[in-house]
Order: sequence, then C-alpha cells, then structure tokens
Amino acid sequence: MTADGRLLVGPAAGVDGFWMATGCNGTGFSLSSGVGYYLAEWITTGSPSIDLSELDPNRFADQGLSAEELTQSAIWQYANYYVPR
Repeated sequence: MTADGRLLVGPAAGVDGFWMATGCNGTGFSLSSGVGYYLAEWITTGSPSIDLSELDPNRFADQGLSAEELTQSAIWQYANYYVPR
C-alpha cells in the first residue's frame, strides 16, 4: 500500500529502463490488466494514451518524508482502505 493509496506506475527516476507497476493492493486484480496495458503502451510508444501523472512512482521524492512517515501513512491507508469517506 502506498502512502496516498494510489498505484505506482511509470519509469523510476535515475534507473534507465526500470518501470514500475505496483501498489495495486486492494484493487490489484481488477486494475492490473489496465495498468499492464497502459504501461506496455508507454514503454513501446513513448507515452500512454491516458494521463498517468497522478501515479508517478517518483511523486514522494520531493516531499521530504522520512521512511517512518511513509510507513505510517501506508499503514493508515491499509487499515482504512474499506472505510467509506
């Protein structure tokens, strides 16, 4: 589970050729085929046909969160995954 409850989809910063598709915990089975499709499209054509910027795997890099803060946020997301908001 990610700290914000969203998937991580896209290229990893600083590691050429390393792509991520993870964080699909609660919705993994239902979203995995779509995630795989758009990630494959992105890798083979240079860009996905939909906006995946909210799923950028590097989105936490500039937030200055400690490993403990990320862990606690992820635990909260997991514990409250099915709580209506």
